[in-house]
Amino acid sequence: MESLNIKCTEDLRPFGSVSHVVDCLVVIRPECPVVLDLGSILFNESGDAVGEVFDVFGPVLEPNFVIRCNSKDETDKFSPGFRLFYAQNNKDYTRDPFKG
Repeated sequence: MESLNIKCTEDLRPFGSVSHVVDCLVVIRPECPVVLDLGSILFNESGDAVGEVFDVFGPVLEPNFVIRCNSKDETDKFSPGFRLFYAQNNKDYTRDPFKG
């Protein structure tokens, strides 16, 4: 995975928080009804990109989203409860699986 050097401060909305970390995978539990497609970029509260959606799993009504890191060391910045945000109206960073 390449490092994301993206900064976005416009129109960031809360998406969810980290539920747990397994090896190089960060599992996110959404806290809003928005569904993001693979490749959508997630940000920290400062607007710095922290990763892109790598996988979605779980029940349709309660999906979990996954960010994949390059190494276990990269996951150190994530702990349970770490909040993540998405760029609501920026189609370069946010992909909707229902709109293509």
